[in-house]
Amino acid sequence: KEKYGHILPDIEKTYDVLLKTKDRDNVMGTFRGLSCAQLGVAGSIYTLVKEREKPKKEQQPGFSDKTIERTIENLEFAYMRYYEPVDKAMFKRSLKKVNARPADQRIEPLEYIFSGSMSIDKFDDNSHEKSKLDHPEYVASLYELSSKELEALDDPFITINAALYPMIEASNLVYEDFAANVTELRKEYIDALYEWKGEGLYPDANSTMRFTSGPVKGYSPSNAVWYKPFTSLVGVLEKHTGEEPFNAPSKLMKLYKKKDFGSYMDPKLKDVPIAFLHQCDITGGNSGSPVLNAKGELIGCAFDGNYEAMISDWQYDPVLQRTISVDIRYVMFVTEKFGDASFVLEEMGAIR
Repeated sequence: KEKYGHILPDIEKTYDVLLKTKDRDNVMGTFRGLSCAQLGVAGSIYTLVKEREKPKKEQQPGFSDKTIERTIENLEFAYMRYYEPVDKAMFKRSLKKVNARPADQRIEPLEYIFSGSMSIDKFDDNSHEKSKLDHPEYVASLYELSSKELEALDDPFITINAALYPMIEASNLVYEDFAANVTELRKEYIDALYEWKGEGLYPDANSTMRFTSGPVKGYSPSNAVWYKPFTSLVGVLEKHTGEEPFNAPSKLMKLYKKKDFGSYMDPKLKDVPIAFLHQCDITGGNSGSPVLNAKGELIGCAFDGNYEAMISDWQYDPVLQRTISVDIRYVMFVTEKFGDASFVLEEMGAIR
């Protein structure tokens, strides 16, 4: 503390600036990236055109005309899963999520959507009816235009991205400033960790392929408390209150009451397994990693750590800390029995 205590106020100040915009930026990023294909395509067009218009010294590192050429070449992939009814449903859902944000997390450039006379449903219908961004050939031609010419098209999705652009640029500056300030602080921080832990500090291996192993195992966080390694479908019903986030779908409850588990019931649990604990470290970015058994078979996907694992960025405790993974049998159960999408499993060769 005497040697490295001076960096603590600097770390707090540096992260504080970032956290002030993080929640709003997460909402904005999710809205742009996951709402609908046409909004995402419009964002690519407008952002790259604006980048091209900047003086060379202000452009993002690595940007060039080839960046736009590669984007145009890859346009076909943006439309491979395009299906307008789903696109509209996703856009409407995202608009409702944005509109539900509290006052201190509003996205001001989008307020024109919600303050007008048009309902969200109508805005969704009107946007998809008016936009021509569902035609890849037309989209490819737009990269030749200037930002002013793009705005003059009055395409609803381009208009949204044009409105968001100043806020996105301002956020980028915050993150760039954070990256510049935190680099030197991280060096001292790592030095401090090494002095604290000595040989026990292992690299985080971020941005690399990695493999770790550990047994399926429960744990005891306090006296007389034991968390079993498996949860099952009955636990969903036990937690069901009818109110979000504990509002289990009625179809799922009916499947349980009828014991319609298909081939996904675990013989020991006498139920459909949902998640399991295992003795592995997990950190941000690991979610979605495949979990394999000793035979190399997919048995689940990692998605979280237990409450006691929150300190693992500093120190891993094999007694208390666990990775939580969804059991692949539950994924398949939901796909086949709840979602009526057995054809997906058939295409994958998971069932016959």
